[in-house]
Amino acid sequence: MIKEIKTGESKTLEFKLTLPDDSSKWIKTIIAFANGAGGKLILGVDNKRQVVGLDKQSDIFVIKDKITDTISQVCEPQIVFDISIENIANKELLVVEVFPGNHTPYYIKSSGKDNGTYIRLGATTRKADQNAINELTYKGQNISYDLLCNATYKINDKDIKLLCDEMSQISDKKITKKDIENLNLIINNKATNALAIMLGKHNVTSRVQCARFKGANKTNFLDKKEYENSLIEQINSAYNFVLNYLQMKIEINGVARDEKYEIPQGAIREAIINALVHRNYALNESVKVAIYDDRIEILSPGGLYGSMTLEDALSGRSVLRNPVIARSLEKIGIIESWGSGISRIKDLCANSGVKEPKFIEQGNSFRVIFYKKSAIKIGDKTSANSEIISNHKKIGDKNDKKSAIKIGDKTSANSEIISNHKKIGDKNDKKSAINSKILDFLASNDNATTAQIADFIGLKVSRTRELLNNLINLDKITAHGANKNRTYTLKS
Repeated sequence: MIKEIKTGESKTLEFKLTLPDDSSKWIKTIIAFANGAGGKLILGVDNKRQVVGLDKQSDIFVIKDKITDTISQVCEPQIVFDISIENIANKELLVVEVFPGNHTPYYIKSSGKDNGTYIRLGATTRKADQNAINELTYKGQNISYDLLCNATYKINDKDIKLLCDEMSQISDKKITKKDIENLNLIINNKATNALAIMLGKHNVTSRVQCARFKGANKTNFLDKKEYENSLIEQINSAYNFVLNYLQMKIEINGVARDEKYEIPQGAIREAIINALVHRNYALNESVKVAIYDDRIEILSPGGLYGSMTLEDALSGRSVLRNPVIARSLEKIGIIESWGSGISRIKDLCANSGVKEPKFIEQGNSFRVIFYKKSAIKIGDKTSANSEIISNHKKIGDKNDKKSAIKIGDKTSANSEIISNHKKIGDKNDKKSAINSKILDFLASNDNATTAQIADFIGLKVSRTRELLNNLINLDKITAHGANKNRTYTLKS
């Protein structure tokens, strides 16, 4: 109990020195706890986290009865709670523990559901808006938003075929319309919100906004992109956008060549997938990916779902806000196992010697922050790590002595660490050579498809798509159409 008190008020903890005579000053918090992850209201602790204890003149059993009667009479539906007396250093505390409710939303009976529902945001209790009430209602009915029928999107065979083809290219088996129906993307010949989201036809805010900023704040944009296409393409596009602005270290061991990014690629991809799978799609907000000189932040609208706490998430517990979407991505292997995302991100960073990311539930959003190994100022020749060349510095500048790095007994100006923004066409770099082949092919084959390009360069369609998305982000080519029918042309 002492440890809890010392950590301070939170999503699941609130202190009162005494029980206010006005029940509205504490009953809202009880309701908010029931609507969320549960929580404890502790009487006898002041706002400085000091254990004061209840007034010796107070009859603690009278207070206990008053709390019980008020919760029972004022709240709807009935809230499950427990009241106990705790003795700490000969000081008596009264602890009201509220358990997460299964029949949400809970509200003040006299105010009604629309005006009497409260939720917990951080260490504060707030009146729930309509979106929050709707989500609580779905939860209480044991349904999810992504399972609901979409009111605006009308199914057509072309879209279904494109989605099946897209999922089949990633999966190890062919995905059919029957599979789409079995996944509940279609119910009774009607599209669910999950189908509209998977197709990129849900609403304008069901997208990813990516930006690269100069410095450590949002004052100056260097680049920004918005991705509104299919969910799978949003994942791939956001992932490639981030990779374009990460430093990459090339380690050469004999004939072997090992490319390592300053933040593990798998951790970045996992965080982007989590942000898109677990976000609240009923909110008119977008997933945001912000890249700074010293860090990367990925923000998902909606915060943790239901009875989840940050401690639960960090320990591997998973409560799915969008089970239809999660199951669809799991079927094609994009999601490996539910609840493993954060643990996998932490492990990948630890194994790469990268500082552990921060996971923050902030208001009505969830944020992941990755820290770069070295803070690099774009346009500044001085790097916090002299071995890493700025993404925006021309590779091979013979006048830049700081880029000279020893490899064994030999010295090379740039052969160990190479920027991810190196000049396309560098014959010493395999990836650049492939990019050059793609550009040469498009120079004589306008409006080529992904499959045609993949056949020409001799790679799988999925890998070719990643390379093409990279070239789009580098502003080298333009894409037309979507999914299997997408074609590409050189940027004029």
